[in-house]
Amino acid sequence: MPFKTIFSPLKVALLLFETSFFGLFGGTDSWAFAKEAPDFKAERVVISGQVKLAGNSSRVISLIYAQLTATPTRLTSILDSSGRFQFDFEIVRARDMTLRYDKGVVELYVNPLDSLYIRLTSADFQKTRYPSVILSGNHPETSRDMLRYHQYTNLESFRPNPKDKSTEAYLSDIKKRIFSEDSLLVAFNRTHHPTQEFSNWAKKDIRYRNANYLVDFEAFHSFQKILLRRHHKNAPESVSRLRNQPPVRQLKPDRCCPKPYRNFNEKALKEL
Repeated sequence: MPFKTIFSPLKVALLLFETSFFGLFGGTDSWAFAKEAPDFKAERVVISGQVKLAGNSSRVISLIYAQLTATPTRLTSILDSSGRFQFDFEIVRARDMTLRYDKGVVELYVNPLDSLYIRLTSADFQKTRYPSVILSGNHPETSRDMLRYHQYTNLESFRPNPKDKSTEAYLSDIKKRIFSEDSLLVAFNRTHHPTQEFSNWAKKDIRYRNANYLVDFEAFHSFQKILLRRHHKNAPESVSRLRNQPPVRQLKPDRCCPKPYRNFNEKALKEL
């Protein structure tokens, strides 16, 4: 049977774009899609743990992920009197997820049928973004590597400012950031010997997360164009120039794809 008769365009887009563990970024639409596609079967995942509480500890903990849509799912659990929590849900593909508590986060890599247990200390999550935790379960290795990687790199926040920037200058900022993160990843891999699963995730995360800022550039200048039109002036020259750049010219957003992959395909990113 020809390939095109097996997969709809939406399913093909999913296969091309959805490679994140970081799927933060499911709901009824995702479940319906999984039921339509024989290749995708939703399987149970359990993420549970315990928070060592202090007097002023938050009682709310959240888990953010995505399945087959661009809209993230956010699950919330209220800690019991002993600080215990549990998330019980289904996913169809391996992905990354973000556990948020107080000021800190724990990035997790989860496969269908996984069960993870996390021990954390409230006081640590009030001080730093990536505090240490104890991870156990049937597949904790890649999640441990993700935590070690964030603590090793300790990267400063990066968000390039599109104001008063040429296309070339803005792209240059992104390329420099990608190069810097790639170099840190090489050093981390050499000294920490993480799982191959982690290395695959990190390479994609660096490229797609930073490439998404190209959309910010065009959005900013498109908005300026609207404002200028209202005043009967010409739109910024940088907008048309950006659209002729290879990474943006081939831009194909697709709502079926989770952040950070929904904005670009591999072909569009070759310039980065």
